[in-house]
Amino acid sequence: MPMFYPHTNTYAYSDFMLGTAPIYWLFRSVGNEILLSYQWWLMVCAALNFFVFHQMAKKYFHQSSVFSSIGAFVFAFSLPRITHLEHAQLVAQFFILLSAMGAMEWWKNPSSKKAPWMFMSGAVLQFISAFYFFWFWVWTLAVMAVYVSWSAERRAKLKSWLREVPLNNLIFPVILNGIIAAPFLYHYALSASEFGRRDWVTISNSVPRLYSWINLPQDHWEWNLLPFQNWIKQLPMIHEHFLSFGLLTWIGMILSLVYLVRRKSEWKFLAVPLIAMFLFTLTSGRFSTWVFMSYLFPGGGVIRAVSRIQIFMLLFWSLSIMIYLSKNWDSGKKQKQIGVGLFLIAFFGENIYFSNWVFSRSQEQVRLEALAQKVPADCEVLVNPEGFKPHADFINIDMVMLAFQTHRMTMNGYSGHEPKDYLESMNMIPEISKTKKTCTIE
Repeated sequence: MPMFYPHTNTYAYSDFMLGTAPIYWLFRSVGNEILLSYQWWLMVCAALNFFVFHQMAKKYFHQSSVFSSIGAFVFAFSLPRITHLEHAQLVAQFFILLSAMGAMEWWKNPSSKKAPWMFMSGAVLQFISAFYFFWFWVWTLAVMAVYVSWSAERRAKLKSWLREVPLNNLIFPVILNGIIAAPFLYHYALSASEFGRRDWVTISNSVPRLYSWINLPQDHWEWNLLPFQNWIKQLPMIHEHFLSFGLLTWIGMILSLVYLVRRKSEWKFLAVPLIAMFLFTLTSGRFSTWVFMSYLFPGGGVIRAVSRIQIFMLLFWSLSIMIYLSKNWDSGKKQKQIGVGLFLIAFFGENIYFSNWVFSRSQEQVRLEALAQKVPADCEVLVNPEGFKPHADFINIDMVMLAFQTHRMTMNGYSGHEPKDYLESMNMIPEISKTKKTCTIE
């Protein structure tokens, strides 16, 4: 990444997003500028979330097109995703669906040659696209392994399945996906060794409180109906704590979870990661189970769990509510069918959200082009000293965009992580100027 100059390995400070980059490259290749290409990328990724979930629901959960569409809408467009749309790395989640479909296909047919490729390639593509989703997927699989091993009957089924898996089917998927993932793992390991573990305060601020799960932006029409408003307003990084589906939708979600837990069907396992993820993040101001998770799992000490964990859990929430609604509808009982209709009205009503956040692509592009014209032809490194002050996010984002626009490096940068001595980087300007033509942009 052309930022944080002269620091190296800065691409690994955040999500690589390489798996979904070809979508963006496509729009750039046909002449669209940076911001318009991003908007197209966002819409295509959202559409793929919907489409892939819809196909998974029909094929593996045997749902009708109507209920597959309802589940896909919850997954792709419900409030937890909408209220975190500024987190671009959390938009594309369809690779996890590919991996999940591979897992289900593999379980049904242990000798399948296609299923191991789907399972492993989906996970690796998600890893090189969005680090958080990959790790939560690994944790989900670990939780499911514990769930399976807890019962003698399930252990026997797993042993029988393992005996039927041909090892020859695993050689090429393991080798190829390992080769793809290895360099990214290496760069993340370098970053992890540089930053070390987060301190307790940072970890605590990045984990949901109980009332985070009902929190909505204050410009959402339902905000005034929320309980615990005074506590919600005191949340650290409150914008990361928008985890709510809406008050009425939550009732349906909880009922669907209870329904799954009480049933003896094969889909009962969908409740396991939902319950486990909630317990993983159970916290108060003085204690959090997340501290233990950060020691038990690789990379746990640097994971921010708030918005990331709820958006990852959308996969299981969407499946559970889809199954719950379809079963009630298929019962043929009018009362239950009316209940399904009322839930859908409430759900779509609570998803109406007109944010006061406005983005004008044309205005931003004009402003960036005006900044680009200030860059001298012989300039090699851009710098804005104001960006080295605390809370200078917008200045640093501007400088990164300017670096892309002008094909230069910049000493400024914006990421989930930044070099340890970033705020002192301006002291390096005289030294860098001796070897690189440095220009100040304000």
